[in-house]
Amino acid sequence: MIVEDNIIHAKFLNYSFINRFGCSAALVQSTVSVEGAVSLLSGNKFDLVVLDSEIVGGSGREVLKYIRSSEFNRNVPVIAQTGHLMEKAELEEQGYDAYLLKGFKTKDLFGIVKKLLLDERD
Repeated sequence: MIVEDNIIHAKFLNYSFINRFGCSAALVQSTVSVEGAVSLLSGNKFDLVVLDSEIVGGSGREVLKYIRSSEFNRNVPVIAQTGHLMEKAELEEQGYDAYLLKGFKTKDLFGIVKKLLLDERD
C-alpha cells in the first residue's frame, strides 16, 4: 500500500514495485487524507506500507498508530517517506520499520523492501 499525496511520487513508487517485484500496490494518493488511508486499511491485509509522513488532515503518524492497533496490519512493515532526516531512534520510537528520504533512488527502495520482506523469509 502506498500512501502519498504527490501524484508523481505515488506513480513512481507504483511503477517501481511493478517493474522490480512484479506486483502492484493499492494507492491512496492525490487528495490523500488520514481518513482515506484508514478506510483502505480497514479490513484489508497488506504486505508492506509506504507512508508519506505528511498528509492532508494530519500526519503519517496518525495512520501509523491505526496500523499498529489494527487486527489485520499490526505487524506489517511500514516505510516512512519523508523530506526530513530522521534518527534511527526517532524512527523506531514512532513505530516505523524504515524510512526513505524523498529524492531517494530506486535501489534504496529495493534494498529496504528486500530487507523487510525477502530477507526475513531466508
